[in-house]
Amino acid sequence: MKSLVLVAVILALVIAAVSAHPINHNDKSMVVCEDMSRTISCPGIHRLRISFASFGRTNPNTAICGGGQTTTTNCHALSSLAEVNTVCHDRTSCSLQANIVVFGDPCFGTKKYLTVVYRCV
Repeated sequence: MKSLVLVAVILALVIAAVSAHPINHNDKSMVVCEDMSRTISCPGIHRLRISFASFGRTNPNTAICGGGQTTTTNCHALSSLAEVNTVCHDRTSCSLQANIVVFGDPCFGTKKYLTVVYRCV
């Protein structure tokens, strides 16, 4: 049951990212909940290209990333894409940390998440 809820949550985040940024059929997306980390990688010699990144909260669904306090659903760290590109651009893999140390705190008092859209080239 928990995995079904997680799939639904990730799907909702992907839909939110798609509405904010069109996804090409080769693009992949992922979500990293605040204070968590995830690795993205490309097979073989392919390299990462990041097309979208947003650390903050744009979805009012408090079930996303464990819920928690949500005071706003309209926040985004302006440095998101630049920070993710610094760590990931042109690499075969990278580990992303979703926290306020890396991105700052675009919405104090709100549980945040990092959404990333990328492709392997």
